[in-house]
Amino acid sequence: TVRTRLSYDLYEADCIIWAPDAFSPPSEETRKFLDDWLDISGYHLIFIGREYSAFPYYYESVATVVDDSRQQAVYQAEAETQAAIFGTVVESLPQKEECPWYSVHRTGRRRVLRRVDGSPQLLRGVDRNNVHLELYAQWKPPEDAEILLTAGPDNAPFVFRTPIESDPASLWGPLEADEGGTSDSPLLEEAPPTYRWVIANGSFLFNVPLVDHENRRLAANLIDALGDEPLNIVILETKTTDVPIGDETTQSESPGIFRAYPLNWILIHWTAVAVLVLFMRYPLFGKPQDLTTKASTDFGQHVVALADLLRRTRDAAFAQECVDLWLSRRKRQKIAEGSPPD
Repeated sequence: TVRTRLSYDLYEADCIIWAPDAFSPPSEETRKFLDDWLDISGYHLIFIGREYSAFPYYYESVATVVDDSRQQAVYQAEAETQAAIFGTVVESLPQKEECPWYSVHRTGRRRVLRRVDGSPQLLRGVDRNNVHLELYAQWKPPEDAEILLTAGPDNAPFVFRTPIESDPASLWGPLEADEGGTSDSPLLEEAPPTYRWVIANGSFLFNVPLVDHENRRLAANLIDALGDEPLNIVILETKTTDVPIGDETTQSESPGIFRAYPLNWILIHWTAVAVLVLFMRYPLFGKPQDLTTKASTDFGQHVVALADLLRRTRDAAFAQECVDLWLSRRKRQKIAEGSPPD
């Protein structure tokens, strides 16, 4: 399920994945809503930082397969892209920002990190010296967080999670003892652990970096770390970290296929062409046809028209009287003219 805002029916979800298209930390109101959701009903909140661009990795990969004559153009495009990223976006951001979830110190440069270390669960089957991660800032987790993945020679935190301890009494009120004198209750049964995950960026989660084999293993291990139980997952798509909160469910207004470039424009153009073809081939009143013309001097048409009028009366006796009257008049006319009757 994809959402573009926060609403209280999200309390039916087990996991929320949020990768905002914004660099600033989540607003206080947004953090409070998501922390309350974790405290009451959620199991996993995964926040993915925006400090990443796949363009440099893409151009570097392309440069290894193009001809020597084109490599210069590829490197030039990479340089222009990095200048746009750092010159207009990153350099305009505060050097340091912090919130209760994390703090970030922007270094103003791109670091490619090939070595990782951390939790054996995340590194299962991963060649820890052959990954491809990128950092544009130094992330610092809160004191109670568990660092699961570090990268680079300085072991920079990359993935960390903070356990959320729920208090059943604060949610359901004090539980009275049962008849046996114990306070055992289904409400106090051990529930799955609840975590708030923070990932520095999507340099091993998004489409382009997933081409790397070790990145795919790392992403798969991250999914396994969420547990074996099936989860009701909601993907939160926002352009800002100050997410509006409403009572009504707000899903994507159009199916994903109409929002994926360039497929959306291709479908729109083909739909327009199909509508034009329908209008040309199937007009409102049918296909144009040539009408057959009839001579207005044909007396037989008068006879047919008169017979049709008599048929519509549905009175055979009246029709016969009309025919007999016409025959008698015809007979008298012949006698008056001196012609033998028919």
